[in-house]
Amino acid sequence: MKNFSTWLLVLFMIMYWMIRVVVALGAELKWDLNGLEPLNMQIEVGLLFLTLVCIILVAKRKIVGGLIYLLSYGMYYGTFVVNNLETLQNAVEGGVD
Repeated sequence: MKNFSTWLLVLFMIMYWMIRVVVALGAELKWDLNGLEPLNMQIEVGLLFLTLVCIILVAKRKIVGGLIYLLSYGMYYGTFVVNNLETLQNAVEGGVD
């Protein structure tokens, strides 16, 4: 890792990965995490392992690692956002209660 920006990016990826591990573990052990729960547990576990590979690729400054990371999480959370666009739009227009 040559640049300080790479260190920061990898650190952010690791912190987010650790949060996702806690959320997945909490869902499996039935912890109450105030609404934090995986959308799909099987995909979540797969993404956790894929993220480890992406972290290594980003640390080696390979752009494919960042692209895989972006696409995988975009596809995982994107379907939820697209399916709930109407709810999100109403929340923005009417204000959050």
